[in-house]
Amino acid sequence: MASVLNPNLAFKALAKDPDWTFKIGVGGIFNALSLVVLCGGLMMLPASFCCWALNTGYILRVMRSKMKDPEAKLPDWNDWLDLFISGMSWLAIAYGFVMACVLFYFSSISAIFSYYYQLAKKVPSAKEALETAQSTHSEQVLWVGGATIALIILACVLHLLSSMLKLNFARSESMRAGFAWGQAIKIFRSRPGDYLYVWLLSVGLLKLAIILPTLTLLGVFFVPSVFFAAQVVTAILFAQLGSEIEDTESDEGETKTVQPLA
Repeated sequence: MASVLNPNLAFKALAKDPDWTFKIGVGGIFNALSLVVLCGGLMMLPASFCCWALNTGYILRVMRSKMKDPEAKLPDWNDWLDLFISGMSWLAIAYGFVMACVLFYFSSISAIFSYYYQLAKKVPSAKEALETAQSTHSEQVLWVGGATIALIILACVLHLLSSMLKLNFARSESMRAGFAWGQAIKIFRSRPGDYLYVWLLSVGLLKLAIILPTLTLLGVFFVPSVFFAAQVVTAILFAQLGSEIEDTESDEGETKTVQPLA
């Protein structure tokens, strides 16, 4: 089966919409607002999440729209309540992935502190405790280094699987789809090469969207819009793979409904 993946088409699809600058600009404004509001402290975190939810809801709408019609224009910024609910639902799911990484790392670090605390209780003097700590310094480095490497691997695996879950969530728009790990793995196994390529490309685009504009003083002000444009392009790339899943499932459905001749 030939691949429908076409990165060039994803970039061209963004510029084909005559209103793409306005639509990207709106997303950039919400990205900027989320950062500005967050500077007000943790009390303003809910307002920042609202901005993230609207942008996330729009990205999900782009994926859904492009899966149905790859030639369609970018969706309009309307039906704000639907955008908010959709985006906030996915953010709630993604929060679980982040907490899994955070809990893993802090549990590893807390185990180190617990080890030294128990060690200090057994050693009678502070001098001996310091000497013992220095003698176990290599163990500490290995422990922290190993936990850090394991965290990076865990974060990459969760980010890859969450991309599949996000695609599945955009297709069905249900909370259950956001936790369908089996379906996500099944989606990945259908075309592992294409999904790895799109995932790596999306990560690279999002990193470049932050790094490249900051190379100039004026470009810093365009980071929110450039980053949102990269999000839209990656959504179109994943939508190309999602449309292939839709076609495959529809073909299988038609095959199953064929009745044998009498």
